[in-house]
Amino acid sequence: MGDASADLPAEASWNSLLGYYAATQRMDPRGAITEFADRHAQSWLLFETQGRWWADATLDIPVAALSETFPEALSRRNVRTAALGWPLSAFETREGMTFLPALILAAEWSLVGGRLQVRPGSAAPVLNPRWLKEVVSRSRWRESELVEALVPAGEEQDLAAIGERLRHALSSLGAGTLNPGCLSPEISAGSEGLRNAAALFLPDDRSFTRGAAEDLETLRDWTPERRAPTALSALLEGEGAAAPTADAPPLMATGPLTDQQAGAADSALSAPITLIQGPPGTGKSEVILSLVVTTLVSGGSVLFAARNHQALGEVEKRLEALAPDAGLMVRARDGEGVRDTDFLDAMSEIAGAETLDPSQRRGLERKRQEAIAAAATEAAAREAARRRLQLHLDLSEVAEQLARLREVRGDAAAPRPRSLAARILAWLKRFLSRSDAAPAAAETMSEAQALEHFARLQRELDALGPEPAETDNTPHRPPFADLLPTLAPAITLPDEPERLSLHARRRDMEFEGLKARRMSADDARAVLRRRPAWATSTLSVPKRIPLVPALFDLVIFDEASQCDIASALPLLARARRAAIVGDPQQLSFVPSLGLGAERALMDANQIPRQGRASLAQSRNSLFDFAQGRPGVHRAFLPDQFRSAPEIVAWLGDEFYGGRLTGRRDEDGLRAPTGYRPGLAWEHVAGQARRTGDGTENRPEAERVVEILARLAQDAGFEGEVGVVSPVRSQVGLIQKLATERLDAAARARLGELRVATVDRWQGGEADVILFSPVLSPGAPTSLRTFLQRESRRLNVAVSRAKALCLVVGDLEHAKSCGIKHLERLAERASTPWSPPRPPFDSLWERRFHAALSARGLQPIPQYPVGRRFLDFALDPDGAKLDLEVDGRRWHVGPDGSRKVEDRLRDAELTARGWRVMRFWVHDLERDIDGCVRAVQRALEDGRSGGEKRDG
Repeated sequence: MGDASADLPAEASWNSLLGYYAATQRMDPRGAITEFADRHAQSWLLFETQGRWWADATLDIPVAALSETFPEALSRRNVRTAALGWPLSAFETREGMTFLPALILAAEWSLVGGRLQVRPGSAAPVLNPRWLKEVVSRSRWRESELVEALVPAGEEQDLAAIGERLRHALSSLGAGTLNPGCLSPEISAGSEGLRNAAALFLPDDRSFTRGAAEDLETLRDWTPERRAPTALSALLEGEGAAAPTADAPPLMATGPLTDQQAGAADSALSAPITLIQGPPGTGKSEVILSLVVTTLVSGGSVLFAARNHQALGEVEKRLEALAPDAGLMVRARDGEGVRDTDFLDAMSEIAGAETLDPSQRRGLERKRQEAIAAAATEAAAREAARRRLQLHLDLSEVAEQLARLREVRGDAAAPRPRSLAARILAWLKRFLSRSDAAPAAAETMSEAQALEHFARLQRELDALGPEPAETDNTPHRPPFADLLPTLAPAITLPDEPERLSLHARRRDMEFEGLKARRMSADDARAVLRRRPAWATSTLSVPKRIPLVPALFDLVIFDEASQCDIASALPLLARARRAAIVGDPQQLSFVPSLGLGAERALMDANQIPRQGRASLAQSRNSLFDFAQGRPGVHRAFLPDQFRSAPEIVAWLGDEFYGGRLTGRRDEDGLRAPTGYRPGLAWEHVAGQARRTGDGTENRPEAERVVEILARLAQDAGFEGEVGVVSPVRSQVGLIQKLATERLDAAARARLGELRVATVDRWQGGEADVILFSPVLSPGAPTSLRTFLQRESRRLNVAVSRAKALCLVVGDLEHAKSCGIKHLERLAERASTPWSPPRPPFDSLWERRFHAALSARGLQPIPQYPVGRRFLDFALDPDGAKLDLEVDGRRWHVGPDGSRKVEDRLRDAELTARGWRVMRFWVHDLERDIDGCVRAVQRALEDGRSGGEKRDG
């Protein structure tokens, strides 16, 4: 293929693109910076200045004022990146007195005319991970809580603003004297504590992102042949449209999946790149779990990755529930660092494990092959059902077209012969008798062609055999889930020769001093044979998993909208196929590069100017990037199983173009007394104001706690309650008031009340969510700007609710605040809502209604059952017959996917005592009298209590 690829955006080459992404990782300031006094003026340097040196300024230091060692250190650097850190903390560690900056800013340096010039980047400062760990170990803070306190969503992220919050939070560590605009010129190493000093730090090997940078630089040298089988090549070089692999394993679902979920999983198991968009509550974790189980049972390997550890933990927990203590998934590193495993550790573990007897393995292998065969049969049936549905839709569409043609011609009511040949002959006679023969000829030919197509489709449908028998629609536990614990020993335990070989190889590697990163491809595959599933954050991979092309069969990225591009690319190189799962309408990643620095890196790596926006590390998540690549297989999960219909309708209209379908049975929702499931708004004329910790709206917080107390006394409500706000300071105020005014018993009645920011709630849910937006007249500009920019947080907040999302805030201001998504929420939450009723204006519904009425059957159109409307109801107080007219117009959305899962809908109606009969448009067009007779027989059966007959 050569080094340049015309398929890359803006004709960027493989080398230049990977070089650019490597440079972004070199410049990323997230490294765990740690320094010592004896390294001063070698790898770090104190500086003194006044004013806002961190904002649009350049530090200018005469080289003559530096020690001799520092210019030498600069000359040895092959990159012009550095980090600025403030304030500095002194901690006594095992290595001695250690200096760590709390906040880190990316920076670029240059030597110009005998002066060292350092320019801070435009991105917000980030917290030094090593500093966080040291502070947490010396205080009562939890790491996640301290991060949220110092860099809360919705608040200013300027260095001075974070410093002010740091001063409040850590006064016990000497933070009360912090002032970045007036730095201390020196620091002492005599005792622990915070120092109001800043320093310039040169990058070193301890950077969190260094491993990703080295991987990317290594990938630049891969030949086309070496990179060809990888998912990375498919993504970057436009190979994503390649035909699915013939040896793809059949899907082994761990639970009942919708057609869209199963289709997305099938694509991920066969296509080079599959992009799966999963809105809140649409079951993406179930899809991911099914992919992991399918890969394991079929003898493949899977790398499961995410930006944060919470997403990893959720799937790991579900897999553990299916096969307790089986050790099927290796957690390379967890959030606390308690578990930290690389391929060498795994090799040692396998080499010391018990072995599996050959006869046991043969028996388990037979069971595995039986499971694969059963899955293949199920997949074939699923594919046949998909094809049957498509044929029904196509046939009905042709029937609708023919009906429209007849209506235009004015003979729609004329008797129609049932024979295809007789129909064509009759139309030809009418054509020959017309005086306007020329225009009629074209119309007649169009009808004839449509009829020919109709007959061809009908023959294909007949070839599929009879329609499958109706099932009871009861969800069941698939056999693959039960089989997994049985097969676990065959997956994880070695044979004795295999164990001995790994033991010997491990000793050799120890003697040679090899690290996991330098493992050979053969050794890596030997480990993967018995440890085939790994879960890890993207930045943890380089140290722990060798960079071997297509090492894994499948890499799955969860929460891909929170994952950056550069750290993900090396994982794509380690796999043959990729499933990129996420939702760009939920929380996104936080960029660590400023625009100016990014442009400079693109220039340095010769990235063409056209199309740069689609490549930019600071502007695109992995999901965004994949969405813009050619040939990527795309799937959307439209069925929302969590929330009340009104909530789903608003989410779908606001964020997903009307593509969401509520699948939750409203009867099972737990709403408080006096509320119906859905959206509601409780007005309070609050006042948002700045405090030392951020922005608060005390009247709003007071009302939230009043509502919590009321819900705790509601004897008819037994659900979980949560409180969400986009602003951490408001969360803190609500927590404080709730602690003061609600006793332990009240909190327990609310399901152990949880109060948190939107960011902390992602992935969670509760029966009732109270949402405190904080906004009011006179609110700080920073809050208003944040709410305007972060519409996706509103999506996350509202979608946490299962039964009720109650917004507590200033309703009148929200309706006219200028923030469109909040205005629309206020309007919807304060207006009575009911699902849109299907219009009674379709030709086939009218015809069927007329035919049924002519037989005296008295059909009731648009009959309400719960929140649903039946096309026609017959005898709703007796036989309870539901008649549905099915066609493309009613069952396919704008994107070509089905609007509803009829199977699940039918299950709900069956549970309510209804019998559902479905009639395709083409069935009505072909023999409407026969359809009416089938309805009569079903009605008679229902009334007589006799055995029901199929129509």
